[in-house]
Amino acid sequence: MIKMAYEFDNNKYDSFIKTLRSMDDTVDILFAIFNYFKVNVSYNYDELQVVKFQRAEDDRLLAIRDLSFQNRTNNSSEFKEKLMQLLDEAFMNIEGRPLSNKNKKEWFKNYGMVIYHEAKPSRGNSGFKISGNNAYDSVIHLEVNNYPPVYEDDLLKEGVCADYSLFVKRICDEIDIPCLIVRGKGTTGHAWNLIFIKERNMWVNFDMTMVRFYLDNWSQEYGEPEKWICATNEEMFKMQPSRLIYEIINPKYGTIFNSTIGAENQSELNEFLLNLKPEETLKR
Repeated sequence: MIKMAYEFDNNKYDSFIKTLRSMDDTVDILFAIFNYFKVNVSYNYDELQVVKFQRAEDDRLLAIRDLSFQNRTNNSSEFKEKLMQLLDEAFMNIEGRPLSNKNKKEWFKNYGMVIYHEAKPSRGNSGFKISGNNAYDSVIHLEVNNYPPVYEDDLLKEGVCADYSLFVKRICDEIDIPCLIVRGKGTTGHAWNLIFIKERNMWVNFDMTMVRFYLDNWSQEYGEPEKWICATNEEMFKMQPSRLIYEIINPKYGTIFNSTIGAENQSELNEFLLNLKPEETLKR
C-alpha cells in the first residue's frame, strides 16, 4: 500500500507537527511518521552493543564481564587484547559483526587507569567510577560508555528502540492520537508503540526499529518495512514468532498492563486492548 507524500521541513519539529495535524486519516499520519524515520533517523548500533553487554543476556557476554572483574588488577596490554578478541568473537556470533570501532575506542580508553569503586559490583550495576580518592580500593575495570540519542530542533536523528518509542509517543500526544509504549523482547530487549486507529476502531503495533533494521540489511527476515506500520498482534507475532511483551506503559499512569505475552497467549493482550478506552490514554 503506497501512501502519498506530504511536504514538510525535515529539520523543523513544528513544521512536522503542523503537517501531521493537517492530515485527516490516522493511517496517512502513521505513514508520514514512517517516512520521516525512513529518511531521517538512523539507529545507534554502538549503543545496541553497549545495552547487550550491560544486560548480558548472552552467556558469552556474561563470561566476559565476569572475566573482566576477576582480572581487575591486570592492566597489561596482553589482557586488554584478550578482552578485545573475546568481545569481537562474541559479537560476531551474536550480531554477525565484531565490536564496533567506536566501542573499541571508548570501552578501552580508560583501561589500565586506576579506577575506584564505591559499591560492590553486580551484574546489573557496575558501581565503578574514575576517582582520585584513595579511600577506596583500586581496581582495573572494563569501562562501557553509553551514547545518548541525537536530536536536532527536537527531531530525533539517531537512537535505539527506547528512543524511537518515546519520540513516537511524543508526536502522537501532540496531535491527540492515542499511543502507548510497549516493552518486551525481539532479538533482545525491545520497545515499540501501540497506536489506536480510530477509523478502524483498533490498536496496531507501530515499530520503527524493525523498519530501520530492514533498511540497514540487519534483519530482513522479519518482514518488509511497511508491514510494521499497522501490524495487528497476530501479524506481529507471525513476522517475529519469538517476540515477547512484558508490559504496556502509558507515561501518564505508568504500567497499565503487566504480563508476559507471546504468540501462544496473545488472546490475553487482545482482550485487554478491546476493553481499553483510547481516550483515557491521551496525555491531555
